[in-house]
Amino acid sequence: MIKAICVGINSFRHFPQASLKGCINDAKTMSNLFSNYFSVDHSNIQIITDMQATKQNIIKSLTDSIKTLNSEKFPGTLLFSMSSHGTQTRDIDGDEITDYLDEAFVCYDTIQSGDDWNRDTIIVDDEFYNLFNILQKRHHVEVFLDTCHSGSGLRALPELNKTVRFIPPPFYIAQPDSTSTNVSNLSKGIGWIHFPPENFSRKVKKPIANLFSEDSRSIFWSACMANQASNDSFIRLSWHGAFTYYFATVLGKSKNLSWNDREEILLETRKYLKTNGYEQIPQLEINGKLID
Repeated sequence: MIKAICVGINSFRHFPQASLKGCINDAKTMSNLFSNYFSVDHSNIQIITDMQATKQNIIKSLTDSIKTLNSEKFPGTLLFSMSSHGTQTRDIDGDEITDYLDEAFVCYDTIQSGDDWNRDTIIVDDEFYNLFNILQKRHHVEVFLDTCHSGSGLRALPELNKTVRFIPPPFYIAQPDSTSTNVSNLSKGIGWIHFPPENFSRKVKKPIANLFSEDSRSIFWSACMANQASNDSFIRLSWHGAFTYYFATVLGKSKNLSWNDREEILLETRKYLKTNGYEQIPQLEINGKLID
C-alpha cells in the first residue's frame, strides 16, 4: 500500500501579509507526480491546503496514514510533500548545539506566543522525526519539502516574480521605526522589513531539517541547502515553488529517467534551476546519506 499526503499553504490566518502564491499548485503537482510515477491510487492521495492545513490536521493525517501502513502485513510506502513558509524556533530539548534553533514549518493557524511561536501551531522538525520513526522499518518513507529555514536569503531585495518561503521567528523581527517584535504588525511584507543578524542562518552544508533515524528506509528531498532561500516564483504564467516546478519538469521531459534514478533527477533539477537564474541547490538524502 502507498499513502500520500500533499500539503500546500498560500494563506495564513494571522499574517495575510505573508501570503504565498505557488504552494497549492505545488500540492497539485506533487499529487499528479505521485499518481503518475508511483501509481498511487487517487483514493490514497490526500491534498491539504490553506484553511484545512492546520497543524492538528496535518499531524492527524500523517498519524492516520502511518497507523494504516503499520497495520499492513506487507511493506508499504508513505509519501509526504509540504510547500509553505519555513521558520525557526528556539530549541527546547538541547539537540541543536550549533545555533540553539529548531527548524519549523508554518501552518495555516501558526500564531505568535510572546517573542516566539506558539509551538501548538508550528510543526518542528523534531515532531516530524518522531512521527516518521513510528513507521515500522519494513516501510519506506519519502519526503519533499519546498520551503526554507535560512535568514540569509532575506538579505536580498525582493523581486517582482519571486518570494522567499521563509518567515523570520518573532525574536528576530522588528519594525524599522519601533522595537516591536509582533509578527502581525508587519504591514509591508515579510523578510525585507528588518534583516536578521548575520549569525542567524545556518552555514553548514546539510539538508534543512533532521527528520529520520539512521536506520530508517527514508528518502528526503529539500528545495535548497540549509543556508539558502527557497523561491515561490512566477513561471510560465502561473506561480510555483521553483524546486517543485523544475523537479516535475525533469520527470516530464526525461523519458529515459525512472523514479529510481534519483541522483540523476537531482542533478538535472539543479541544472534547470541554475539555468533559470536560481541560486538554490536542492538536496537529497537517502537512508541518512547526503547525496552530493
